[in-house]
Amino acid sequence: MRSGKFRVLAWFFVLLLVLSPLLAAGPIASVAAQDAGAPAEEGTPSDPVGDATETPVVGVPSETPTETATEVLVDTPTETATTVIEDPASPTEVPATEDPATDVPTEQPTGTPTPTKEATVAEDDGPISAAVVAPSEISVTISCRTDPETIRVTNNGAASIQITALTSLFDQTAAEPFPVSRTLLPGKTAIYQAGRNAQYGTVLTTSYLFTNSAYEQDGIKVVTSVGNAYQRCAPRPATPTATPVLVTPDQLKVTLNCLSTAETIRVTNNGAGPVLIKGLATMYDPIAEEPFAVSRNLQPGHTAIFQAGADAQYGTVLTKSYIFTNSAYDQDGIRINTSAGRLYKRCAPKPQPVGEKWIAVNLSAQWATAYVGSTPVNSTIVSTGKPGWETPTGTHYIKWKYRYDTMAGNEGGETWYVPDVPFVNYFTDYGHAFHGKYWNNLYGTPMSHGCVNLPMGFAEWFYYWAPIGMRIYVHY
Repeated sequence: MRSGKFRVLAWFFVLLLVLSPLLAAGPIASVAAQDAGAPAEEGTPSDPVGDATETPVVGVPSETPTETATEVLVDTPTETATTVIEDPASPTEVPATEDPATDVPTEQPTGTPTPTKEATVAEDDGPISAAVVAPSEISVTISCRTDPETIRVTNNGAASIQITALTSLFDQTAAEPFPVSRTLLPGKTAIYQAGRNAQYGTVLTTSYLFTNSAYEQDGIKVVTSVGNAYQRCAPRPATPTATPVLVTPDQLKVTLNCLSTAETIRVTNNGAGPVLIKGLATMYDPIAEEPFAVSRNLQPGHTAIFQAGADAQYGTVLTKSYIFTNSAYDQDGIRINTSAGRLYKRCAPKPQPVGEKWIAVNLSAQWATAYVGSTPVNSTIVSTGKPGWETPTGTHYIKWKYRYDTMAGNEGGETWYVPDVPFVNYFTDYGHAFHGKYWNNLYGTPMSHGCVNLPMGFAEWFYYWAPIGMRIYVHY
């Protein structure tokens, strides 16, 4: 039993001695193959030691490519295989490259890392230095006369700025300058407000900041990290120098109510400018209080009302006495003194019986028509008063008649002398008359000094047909 055990142990040692060379060579070849980056191939001889001294001839194909590859990996690895594959962390040999700056081929020494293109770009595109914003690139707009007062600051530059304070330019308050701390990015606008209704942006104060009466003397100063920016309020508006609009008498309309217990006079301004009414007086048997002095500025489109009598209570009450004589009818009326000239308006005429003779003159058409009652009996073209010498409108009566009369005058910068004017019928106390015209045949256009010029044939007929006291009605 003991001898058998010794025999087995002896054979074990012998086998171990035989296999020890093989066990020693196998791991070395395996490690070399792994370090070279090439896995061991099936069919590789298990005992390459006997061929390890054989060096393959460069450029000659090996008859045993598998064994040659094993030899390269184990005993004589090439430089290329070593630098590229074996140890990536080791210095890398790089082929010669061209320097774009010099166009001279250069070769990096072995062991010196080559800077990559990304590294170069990163170095050139490093942190960009901050742009400088000029004060001129800061725009400031202000609204000085609104509630709220508003200040807008806009950064038109390429970099951020810091707004540190704001202050007005005229009569600063105790709270000024107003400290602020606002970083304003490029292209952005900061809003600051003041006044009772201030509520948007940054409210500096609920009091008013600007002095309106100072106009462009006041404004705002904005203190920033790049300098001060200024903006002034709007300048004082120019004083208008418009030419005053003059109103002519024909643009003033007068209406009367002579028979009521509140006698009423209405004056309406149909012109484009104001008119001053200075005084009023009646035309027939005036009372002791006349003329009535008034001072009423009448604006365009407005009507002034004046009253007299026991029931007078509206507008301007001239007197509690009656001023018109009812029995005088249209012999009475009102004279009104205004800044545009004198106005005349008569009371309603006495009612006439059927068959009354009368004549109507249409100033717009420059035409006159004679009636008996409501029936026209004759008509003609006429020439009435020119601008500034208008024929007075309203109801008049023939006062005097002359077969011939000499008419002369000097008024309004004009002088005239016309002898032997034929067929004259005066119908006002101021020289207005119907008459013939022998010096020319121009009709249909206002050309006279206020008279109604008639063609000679109609003037003669009218002179003998119309009695004194006959009603004359002049209108537009």
